Amino acid sequence: MVLSTLTFLTCFLISLVRAEALSGNTPVHVNVRVIGNDYTLYDRSNVLTNGHDITLSSGGTKHRCDGTNNGAHPSPVPVATAALDDASKMELFTWDGQWIPSPLDDFLVTQIIREPVSVNISQSSWFLYLNQALAKVGGCQLEVKEGDEVLWAFYPYEEPFIPKIALRLSGPKEVPAQAFTRFQVTDGYDQPIAGASLAGGTTDENGDRWLWFSSGGETSLRAAKSGTIPSNVLYVQIVEQEGLEMSALKDDTPLL
Repeated sequence: MVLSTLTFLTCFLISLVRAEALSGNTPVHVNVRVIGNDYTLYDRSNVLTNGHDITLSSGGTKHRCDGTNNGAHPSPVPVATAALDDASKMELFTWDGQWIPSPLDDFLVTQIIREPVSVNISQSSWFLYLNQALAKVGGCQLEVKEGDEVLWAFYPYEEPFIPKIALRLSGPKEVPAQAFTRFQVTDGYDQPIAGASLAGGTTDENGDRWLWFSSGGETSLRAAKSGTIPSNVLYVQIVEQEGLEMSALKDDTPLL
């Protein structure tokens, strides 16, 4: 009898997993960043998420947030607002908003962790980006995939509305010491960003910044530019190389 019960439960759990996988709602790992009024409130990689029902921190009715909202997807998938919700449960912070029924069928986020001080909430809003590109649908409709970056940024809303550019910093995660390495700053549409600050200098017209690391170790890099949303943090491992000689350096190349 016990064996039969265990067998039944095992089959039941397997069927649930298979059903979720077939629906496309298999959990994925994403990066979640929250940028307040010019400062980072939260930055965490490997947030495990999938689409699920959400009850706001202020209470109220539970609402679905799984990609089927507003008919965006025929079956549940992991989505951006669910990722924010899962991140809040991991780190024990709160977020809040308003549920807007038809035609939006989605949450309007009004607060994450805390509202930025000295900013009038009626003149500013939370904006959602996926991989540094401004979202065109609500966060319960925006599908996220393994390794995506979900970014929530708070800044003033003014007419005519011109969204802020979110910077993306890319480059190798492991580099040799005593050698030039190229890092690049772009936007969410792969357009190069010139004049972005990075490691004591600025990017060129191609969005490139060549850096020289004098010795082994670890470092972190982040790009920034006035009027834009700062980039993701790039963690770099610097590996010592045997038998390399110092070559000529450009005047603006920092020794890190």
